[in-house]
Amino acid sequence: MTEKFYLFCIKLIDFIVFLFLPKYHSISKGATMKDFISSFLMITSWLLAACSIYLFVLLTISTLYAVIPFVVTSVTGILFYKFSKYLDFKS
Repeated sequence: MTEKFYLFCIKLIDFIVFLFLPKYHSISKGATMKDFISSFLMITSWLLAACSIYLFVLLTISTLYAVIPFVVTSVTGILFYKFSKYLDFKS
């Protein structure tokens, strides 16, 4: 069971690597533990990079979404304060 699962994982990761980076696949060489670990680490590093880029973009966009209402309410508050001072001055 373990050996079959190991070979299945190697072939699956190797196929994923073949799809995205064809020159790094090891289908023709025969899979070894080194190839498995190398492929696994490469795919994991790409996934981590994708997640970190996604979180960075999400943080940037979320910050922009938070800044716009803050600026609008701040400007509105300042305008209302000025209008109130202006109306107090008139009366």
